[in-house]
This record gives sequence, structure tokens and C-alpha cells, in this order.
Amino acid sequence: MEIIYKRSLTTLLILLCVLLCGYAVFEWSTYSNKPTPENKNSLAEDAVNNAVENFRDYLFDFTNQSAELTGEIESRIKAGEMPEEIYNALSPSSPFWGVVLYKDGATVFWDGFVPDAYPEDSPQNSDLSRISIGTNNNVTYFYNILPFFADGDTALARYDVYTRAKISQDNILELGKELEMDPALLFGSDKSYPVFFSFGESPDQTDVLHSEVVSLSSSDSIATIYALDTSYESFRAKYDYQNALKRGLFYIAFLVLGGLFILILARSIGGITGVLLQLVAFTTVWFLLRTIYPIIEGSQNFSSLPDITLIRY
Repeated sequence: MEIIYKRSLTTLLILLCVLLCGYAVFEWSTYSNKPTPENKNSLAEDAVNNAVENFRDYLFDFTNQSAELTGEIESRIKAGEMPEEIYNALSPSSPFWGVVLYKDGATVFWDGFVPDAYPEDSPQNSDLSRISIGTNNNVTYFYNILPFFADGDTALARYDVYTRAKISQDNILELGKELEMDPALLFGSDKSYPVFFSFGESPDQTDVLHSEVVSLSSSDSIATIYALDTSYESFRAKYDYQNALKRGLFYIAFLVLGGLFILILARSIGGITGVLLQLVAFTTVWFLLRTIYPIIEGSQNFSSLPDITLIRY
């Protein structure tokens, strides 16, 4: 029995040491990355630059997917496949919000949300494509038009493959809330400084910390990505809240492992000393719970938890 106690105590002691090291690293990371009025500008700049990079990567992928789809449709048409066969082969795997194939300006087939008529800005040169951004009611989207030529019934026919990728949707009614899409979540990060998007026009806010304009060769500007000074307080509160929850998990782990360690140690010692040791352990746990519980109970959003730390800084 004594050997079992020693092994259990050794194992728990190792786990407590690992947990303590992990907690120290967590607090160091929390302190190092803590938002402050002094570093909010650099945090905003990093967040905007990251969103710009993700935005461009998304547009690059959309462009490549559109080109791949156009190439496959062109190959199938030149192989003599019927429009129904092409549609059935492509539709199940389509990553787009909308796809439509035009032949000499007339719709051949379509899937998803597409224009009601042949787009007026379709390029007239077969070597060019049109990539831009558009809006339809409460939806903002990328669209791409890729033309190609193939033999028709009597002459060379012009085909246009039109694709859409939704990047923003804002619904007023609760019925369509599940369909909403926030570009800040699509291109930004939930852990970084909040960013905002303005499509087609410059933001009218006066407290912009940092902004970047995203442009295309076919357009002077398609989007402005920016961060606001007024977002700092909510970002700091969110940062503290998220770390408070992680800190709480460490506290629970300390209580569980520490309690088991003292309980096994008390049993291995035995006698009055063991009893007193257990009493001290239970009293300590009771005191900690009594200290933390009123704070948790009195604050639904745990706003006071960030102030309870084992390491002060």
C-alpha cells in the first residue's frame, strides 16, 4: 500500500508541476499580448493587414476556381456534351453562390443566385476576364466573367461563364439571421482587433486607427478595410473575458489535483497529522470557493474574473 501511495503522490506532483508551468506560460502570454492604449495602433494595423491578406487569398482562390470551372465547361462543350449533361456534372460540386453560362448573350443554364440578364460589363475580348464586386439588395459578392469561343451550329459562338461568391449578407429580419455573413469574420480573426469593411466607398468614420484599400486591375478600389479607435474598449473586455475562462480551467485543475495530492498524502501519513492535513485541505478549498463564487454569481459575464490571478502583473 505504501508503494501505491508513493507512486500516486509522485504522479500527482509531476502533474502539478506541469500544470504550474503551463499556468505560468499562460499568464506570461496573457500579459505579453494584453491590449493597452499604447499598443492598440499596432494591434489594429496587424489585424487590418491580416484581413487584407485573407481577402486577397479568398479572391485569388475564387478566381482560380472560376478559371477551372470555365476550362471544364469549355472542354465539355467542345467534346459535344449537351447543356443538361454539363449542368448535372458540375452542379453538385459547385463552390459558388451562383453560376450561369451564356451563349451569345442568351442563358444556357444557371445555378444559384445569378443576374436576371446578360451582364453589361462582360468583356468583348476573349482573352480578357472581368473580376469585380457587386451588390444585390443586402448581399455583397465577388463576380467573375470568363469568355471563350467554340464552334456553334452555323458559326463561331461566344460563351461567357459568370460566377459569384458571397462575402457579405446582412438580414434585418430574424427569419434570415442564419444566412448572414460578416466579412469581418470571413476575412478577419475572432482573436484579433476588430476590423470593418466598406465596399465601393471610403469609410465616413473619423476615428480610424488604420485602413488599407484593396484594388484590382479592373477597378480603382473594391474595398476598404479599417479598424476604429472606439473598438478598443470592447476588444479589451473580450480579451479579458476569454482569458478569464481559460484561467478558471486552470483553477479547477489546481483544486482537483491539489486536493487529490493532499488527500493521498494525509492517508499515507495517517494518525492525527493526517486528519489535520485533510482538515487544512478542505478548509483551503472551501475558502477559495467561497471567495470566487460570489464574484461569479454576481456577474453574468464573469467581468470580475480577470482580477483573480495567482500571478500579479
